[in-house]
Amino acid sequence: MKTKTTVFTMIVPLLLLVGGMGCEKENNNADCYIGKVIQIRGKCNDIIEITSAPKNGLPIGQTITFNPDLFSQELKIGSMIKFKIVKYEKWEGPGTADCIWPAYIGNVEPCKN
Repeated sequence: MKTKTTVFTMIVPLLLLVGGMGCEKENNNADCYIGKVIQIRGKCNDIIEITSAPKNGLPIGQTITFNPDLFSQELKIGSMIKFKIVKYEKWEGPGTADCIWPAYIGNVEPCKN
């Protein structure tokens, strides 16, 4: 009887450990933003306005540059896209009156669904 109890107490934790190893899911969309394209494919920067942001992200209403070639969908002014900001910095450069200038310049990539 002691052998069965010992084997049982060793096997059950092992099965629980093995069974739980694949349960943690990576939430790729936790740090995704949603934004509206406000300027694209002109002589100026391609810009997104943030309409939805993750917790501790850039605030809603801010603008950031992006590369439209990274997105598979056809983009035009007003298109809504889901994206992740890889790197950004505050735009401090000069601007001209003929363009809309972003609040931030950055590296933006599409979010995986």
